[in-house]
Amino acid sequence: MKVVIVGGGASGLLVALWFMRTGTHADTVVIIDDAQHVGEGAAYARLNDNYLLNVRAVGMSAYIDNLAHFVDWLRNAKDYHDAEGFVPRHWYAEYLRYELAIQVQQSDVQLVIHRGVVQHIDRTSHVVTCADGKRYDADAVVMAIGNLAPQNPVRRWTTTPKRMVNWRDFRPDLVESGDTVIIVGTGLTMVDQLIALHGAGHYGQIIAISRHGYLPSPHVARQSYACPVTVDDAALPLSVLMRTMRIAIRHAQDAGVPWQAVIDSVRPHTQEIWRRWDSRTQQRFMRHIRPIWDVHRHRMAPEISLRVNQMITAGQLHVIAGRIEGYEESHHGVQIDVCTQAERQSIRGAIVINCTGPASDYVVDAVPVVQSLALQGAVIRHENGLGLLVNNVGQLVNASGEVEPWLWCIGQMRKGVDWECTAIPDIRVHAHQLVQALRINERGQ
Repeated sequence: MKVVIVGGGASGLLVALWFMRTGTHADTVVIIDDAQHVGEGAAYARLNDNYLLNVRAVGMSAYIDNLAHFVDWLRNAKDYHDAEGFVPRHWYAEYLRYELAIQVQQSDVQLVIHRGVVQHIDRTSHVVTCADGKRYDADAVVMAIGNLAPQNPVRRWTTTPKRMVNWRDFRPDLVESGDTVIIVGTGLTMVDQLIALHGAGHYGQIIAISRHGYLPSPHVARQSYACPVTVDDAALPLSVLMRTMRIAIRHAQDAGVPWQAVIDSVRPHTQEIWRRWDSRTQQRFMRHIRPIWDVHRHRMAPEISLRVNQMITAGQLHVIAGRIEGYEESHHGVQIDVCTQAERQSIRGAIVINCTGPASDYVVDAVPVVQSLALQGAVIRHENGLGLLVNNVGQLVNASGEVEPWLWCIGQMRKGVDWECTAIPDIRVHAHQLVQALRINERGQ
């Protein structure tokens, strides 16, 4: 069996690792990515040594059947012994590449890594064509292209802002140390930019803007707590579910248990609850509850949270909850008009960093290969607006509503069906399920 994986970040490598563990000399896996090193993607590239994982080390194993695997690697490779700690993010890419090298030695599966960009996948022949002309025949294709770039949050005023840079392209040397920096978005991506600026010695004002002004919450020491909901509660109105959660958090805190334990207790059930909701309920959740859920669910390492709070206390970081109502650039900088509950104010800075989060329309905003598949009718959007329509094991559904048995995806693309699909504890499960389904399909042919 020949599997071509489009994308060499963490998601793609986890699929490759599981495939190689279960394969024979008759199997080949091809990883295609334009990065210099596989395993990194946008998440784990060595952009800044101060970036830390947002998941504890104990939760980052590549394998669901050996949850101590990453912790063991840290002990041996880095002399790091805290399973509950939050380690430098680029260490995880090192770990994945190390494990890939081990599988190359131990597995009979042939591995091919091609540095390039996939331009087209033919729905009939399953031939994968790269921009450099290289072609690969495939029995199965796994799309693992990761997150899309964020959309332009000021497109009402200019489609090509010259003083706005996406977070992926920002470097602290683009600004002077005393410049005022404006950040649109206040989630974990914004936190990364704060850490980068702080590490570079930036001392100017940093103004972060989002609709609600919520900052990610910190992790605390783990404690267990009885989950206050079940998957059957998915039938309840959202207002009842949220009230149940608030009551549980209040009871937990009265007992000396942090609210984080309550949120974590729900984690094993959120996937199934999400799947049981109809599209209308999912959209209501995204519109009304998601901002609050995200800051409680996707949390910062404690040491990162401490640094952010220090920047706020020192008066360097200012967070504004408001709606952008104007954008203007000049030779001297940029001005953003923001409407808050209290007033309309104008904010001036040298540059704007776009941290609004990834776009979700993989047909309109995606790389050319997805648009090519859409034109062929091989993929369609999910009706809730998040990613593409897939079945429960990640096979893509075509424009006729039928599964494409040779075409799979993993990661953010699956968010419409698999709400929890972007963190390693979820991705490794999906990678395992995907490869198991691949093997079942292979035997059935």
